Amino acid sequence: MDKLVIIHPIKGRIGEEKPFKGRDMLDAYEHWAELATKKGIKCYQASVDSYDVDKGTFSSTWTYEGNKWITVNDIKPDFVYDKSSGKINGDLIKIKRAITEKHVLLNDFKFQLFLSDKLNQYFIFGDYMPKTFLVHSQQELMNKIKLIKSENIVLKPLYGCGGYGIDIISRTETINNKKYKYPLLLQEFIKGVGFRKGVDRLSDLRMVFVNHELIYMCSRTASEGSLFTNYHQGAKMEVIKNSDAPKDIFVTAAEIQKKISIFEHCTYSLDFLFDKDMKPWFLEMNTMPGIDYFTADNRQYREKYINAVIEMFKGAKRK
Repeated sequence: MDKLVIIHPIKGRIGEEKPFKGRDMLDAYEHWAELATKKGIKCYQASVDSYDVDKGTFSSTWTYEGNKWITVNDIKPDFVYDKSSGKINGDLIKIKRAITEKHVLLNDFKFQLFLSDKLNQYFIFGDYMPKTFLVHSQQELMNKIKLIKSENIVLKPLYGCGGYGIDIISRTETINNKKYKYPLLLQEFIKGVGFRKGVDRLSDLRMVFVNHELIYMCSRTASEGSLFTNYHQGAKMEVIKNSDAPKDIFVTAAEIQKKISIFEHCTYSLDFLFDKDMKPWFLEMNTMPGIDYFTADNRQYREKYINAVIEMFKGAKRK
């Protein structure tokens, strides 16, 4: 049976009974383990830091079997699925290069390194995105705000997901007492609207792909009074049909995909907002789409995604 290790930034969990604290995460990866087993693959969870570069093994892992989590040491994988961090320091570069040499690593190390950086995303996809500036200091931020026309402005870190580290403020709001970690991105705020019948609140559209094939789409609706459409910031997620999405979104998504088609095996999501004229605005790419936000009502879509990822690994191994 082939072995798949899914790596996470969970160094602090080594020695614990389970790889994750949250029930949503545990449920998601228990589901993954069950599906992988049916396809002849044994699934393990590990901290990326537990990889032994010399031995080509993970010194400490967790696996789910018999309806419980158990720890297993010294696992040599056939496949490694990268759910760690897009922000890569010197140590992580060394680890991921070593993994690439010995195992099938997806996403591709270079895909993750290049496209997890939101500044790089703007260089590549800027024609479809809100106006964006790179700022290095508070003074530069105050000067560049003058070039933004929207009533609100968006401040976001170069790396990250889930809406963490993002600040949305009024352009007239004082920033003298705010402490930001520079460099960061200053972005025009798109006053998004609900694009589906019966949805009046701010909502976005996420398209999730495996090997550039659309697996599912979902819309995340901001909670009352919120400007965030991130699930982990309180937004409500709902899987939608292709027919419920504005047609222009498929044209824009296809144009974006052409720019990254050099990467054959990969997973990612594309996030969009729509303005009052239903023009799609590309917000960002996520190179590590989450799987912990599904409910009993839409669990089949998580299953579809996981099965597609497993088949992606099998296809990559054959090559």
